[in-house]
Amino acid sequence: MADDVKQFLLDHKLSDPIVIGHSMGAKTAMTLALRHSSLVKLLVSVDNAPVDATLSSEFPRYVRCMKEIENAALSKQSEADAMLQVVEEDVSIRQFLLTNLVRDAETRKLKWRVPLNIIAKSLDFMGDFPYLPNQARFKKPTLFIRGKYSKYVTDEMIPLIGRFFPRFQVKDIDAGHWVQAEKPEEFKQVLTQFIVDEEEKLLEQEDSHETASTRYSSQKPPATPTSARAFSTMRTLRYMHEPTTLTDHGYFKLADSSLNLILLELEEVADQNARLDVEYSDGVMNVSIDDVGTYVINRQPPSKQIWLSSPISGPKRFDFVEGVGWVYKDGTKLKELLESEWHEHGVAASLQGLGLKDDVALP
Repeated sequence: MADDVKQFLLDHKLSDPIVIGHSMGAKTAMTLALRHSSLVKLLVSVDNAPVDATLSSEFPRYVRCMKEIENAALSKQSEADAMLQVVEEDVSIRQFLLTNLVRDAETRKLKWRVPLNIIAKSLDFMGDFPYLPNQARFKKPTLFIRGKYSKYVTDEMIPLIGRFFPRFQVKDIDAGHWVQAEKPEEFKQVLTQFIVDEEEKLLEQEDSHETASTRYSSQKPPATPTSARAFSTMRTLRYMHEPTTLTDHGYFKLADSSLNLILLELEEVADQNARLDVEYSDGVMNVSIDDVGTYVINRQPPSKQIWLSSPISGPKRFDFVEGVGWVYKDGTKLKELLESEWHEHGVAASLQGLGLKDDVALP
């Protein structure tokens, strides 16, 4: 898998990527960095360590249940969720798993886009790691994110991590193994801060080199590098919107109105596009797209947000900003993100204005 990622980077001419992996993906990312360190700029391992380990019993249960779901030839996302609930009570983890459901173009039944048989046969080996300490080393900044209630990165493993990744740091999040699904906002805060800090260090190094090279020159110092300006803009966007304070009644009225607007537009598109299937019940919307996966869009009453789980970009939470709509912390509107991803996959050619209009008023 690490070689597959390497080939992907080369084929797409991606230079200096930040490589992030969770669970088995974390071991894939670590292997890539150790094997081809020149290809990786920064490394993030989410709840896994560079050790041989036995997988938790939850993984075989998930695979067995997912096989049962596919064999049942279901047509509704809610039916699949009900079957998964037998092996996983946490709704955020179930929604994370369900993003891998797609609809068969011929039978119109739900199926998994991941190869369950291959995964099932490989479970006994998925906990292995291909290197021993001192066989390989990645000397660039590395972040290990741990779930506090997970067993995959114990305190005893910390010294071993340092032998592979001498410039590492560890951050803990109040979650289990499925960190990014259970605590998406905390996860993104930790991840973003790591990237911001390391990028700023790199920019400072570039600035110091430029200063040294121009110290004895009569020419003016070069302008701020494009990368620095772009990164500064990214940081500004992250804080450009202040969420509007909503009452409980106002939140439910606004969230339901927003979801119903999205539902109406999607149902109209679904009538003309067999690849799209939409279900909505009690504040939870499931949008299944053939060969892409399932989006879950739902209310989050405790935080007064709308929560999105995308098979393309992962989980996100959107705050309401008066006069703007539902906005992610980087400034992206909910409707803009959906439009962008769905247009990219040729699903909906008539989604302009999806969701809230800019002049929406508070209820």
